[in-house]
Amino acid sequence: MFDEHSADLKGTQSDIKNIAVKGRGAGASSGAAFLKEFIKDGVEWAHLDIAGTGASTFKKGHVPQGGTGFGVHLLVEWLKTRV
Repeated sequence: MFDEHSADLKGTQSDIKNIAVKGRGAGASSGAAFLKEFIKDGVEWAHLDIAGTGASTFKKGHVPQGGTGFGVHLLVEWLKTRV
C-alpha cells in the first residue's frame, strides 16, 4: 500500500470513509487501507481480497460450484510456517 491509499479515505464528515476513490472502483489496496485503520501498531496482518474468486456459478475441474474456498489452503499452509 502507498500513502495515497490512506489519503483517499480521509472523510469530510468523518475521520475515514469506506468508499471507492472518486472515478474509480474499489480495489484491494483501498480495502486494505481501510482495514489498516483498525489494526493496532505492531500487529502483523494481511488483507486477502478474494471476493471475486470466492464463489463459482458452475463446477469446473477441481473448483466446486458455490463457495470455492480460494486462498484458504494457501493461508493455512502459510500460517503453519509462522507457528
